[in-house]
Amino acid sequence: MRPLKHGYTNHTLGDGVVVEKAYQGPDAELRRDREYELLTWLQGLLPVPPERAAGAGALTLGFVTGVPGPELLDAGHAAAVLESCGGLLRRIHETAPSGPAVGEPEAGKVLVHGDFGPHNLLLDPLTFQVTAVVDWEFSHLGNPVEDLA
Repeated sequence: MRPLKHGYTNHTLGDGVVVEKAYQGPDAELRRDREYELLTWLQGLLPVPPERAAGAGALTLGFVTGVPGPELLDAGHAAAVLESCGGLLRRIHETAPSGPAVGEPEAGKVLVHGDFGPHNLLLDPLTFQVTAVVDWEFSHLGNPVEDLA
């Protein structure tokens, strides 16, 4: 396993088959549990990494191919990356999970990623389609503008 270069908040390792994400900082267990529950629920609804297991302070995920959004932005593909971001964000906000991870549905509230942007997307470098949205640990039901701010 080697460190993944785009993990900022947590300690993230990968080997091309699995990714291990060790949560650090305040509320680490709560964030791990929230992400695991959401990834389980979102399988087949949105492009998310397949969850494998939740253990003591860590989450094991299946590896997903794709190029991190910031690398494609740096390579001059901002328009295509941001177009994919917008389309996917609409899909996220139209998805309606409920339960302990995000709370119960309320009028006017949608699924908010909580840290949405190219930095948490993997994309196909030829089509710019999103292969995975990662880092769901701050997700909740809220105002959709939160993902734009």
